[in-house]
Amino acid sequence: QDLSTKEERDVGIKILDARNGNEEYLEAFHAKVATHHGGPRDHVELCWLNAALNGVHVKYERHLSLPRSGILELDFISLLKPQAINPNIEAVTENAWTKFLDDVCDAESLFAVVGEFRELSNTAVFRLKHVKEMLALLDEKAVFLPSRPNTPGQPGTPAQHPPDDGALHRTVSVSKYRVEVCVVAFARTLDYLGFFGIFGLFKSDLTRAERHMLQERIGYLNMFHADMAIDYYELELSNKQERWIMQEICHLAIAEPGVNCVNETYNDMDFPIPSTWSKEVSRKGLFTCYYCREQDTINRICQRANDRHAGAVSTDVQIPAFNDWVHKAKCHQIKQKMADRFSSAKSCFRAIDKDGGGTIDRKEMAGGLFKLGVWLRPTELKTLFEAVDEDGGGDVDFGEFESFWLKW
Repeated sequence: QDLSTKEERDVGIKILDARNGNEEYLEAFHAKVATHHGGPRDHVELCWLNAALNGVHVKYERHLSLPRSGILELDFISLLKPQAINPNIEAVTENAWTKFLDDVCDAESLFAVVGEFRELSNTAVFRLKHVKEMLALLDEKAVFLPSRPNTPGQPGTPAQHPPDDGALHRTVSVSKYRVEVCVVAFARTLDYLGFFGIFGLFKSDLTRAERHMLQERIGYLNMFHADMAIDYYELELSNKQERWIMQEICHLAIAEPGVNCVNETYNDMDFPIPSTWSKEVSRKGLFTCYYCREQDTINRICQRANDRHAGAVSTDVQIPAFNDWVHKAKCHQIKQKMADRFSSAKSCFRAIDKDGGGTIDRKEMAGGLFKLGVWLRPTELKTLFEAVDEDGGGDVDFGEFESFWLKW
């Protein structure tokens, strides 16, 4: 926002007012988590993010006032859901949504497509299926639309055709706009709990690179929701936001019945959460685990969420019970890590098989992937080799490797 212009300064003031409007919710939220296990939480700003005035960081304060000049840049994330503002609110009608999609077909750039979506969000709220359709639309349009509009005398950013293997290798510019759609929709989606968890939109529809981009925009903590805690976690405990999530995992594991945390490691060593962490989670080290729930717990949480905000959990949302999903999720994650670096099973296998012998053993696979920039944790390497070595012979041929790649 250029604060020297009245129009843009007014927008900045509205954003600041909106941040102040979240204060009551935040106070209640912090009061609630103060009673949770895991120790006192560090302060983390959840709404006023990446704020800078003329490139200098601007910390949010309750009585902050904006100057009358300078360039203000920030990501504002409202934590107030549409149903909390208007309990009777309804999503954009299907007729209006169809018309919107028809209209944006005439857009001249991806920038314009996302701009139209942002404009619509000022007056309408969405369902998760609308967000998914926007993400798919950007992939479709990216084949022939430039990223930004053309200006006289200057060509726009050219369209970049994705390779045949599709979404995992879309260009950075396309990913940027897909992430922008998620930022816009974050506080404007009725069935918002579908964003979170192991099968939520953030995991199922975004690549690992896109999730990292989104994390930079809205914060890691805002990509976690305790109601949808069923997920895989890699938490660097020296990071305030990641440690906060670890504290919530500790609290949930104590408060909820059943075996919740499985495949726990700390600095790559097997490590069941110690009882001392219920009072104070460690401030260093890397903790990983899969968090699980019993079906009765899932049902109770979903009912409570929908009582709080009608439609927060849609009827078709996928929430796996117990721990049968863990192995599948781990295999899918391993495949994603390799697919971040390689476009196909063939290119990945050939890169690992340096001697061209046609087979790779456990040592060759582990060393090859590491040298090629694919970092798998020891437990992931073990899972990968057990999954690809179908005949148990100790060596993996391309057929076995490709079968794993296509399955996951």
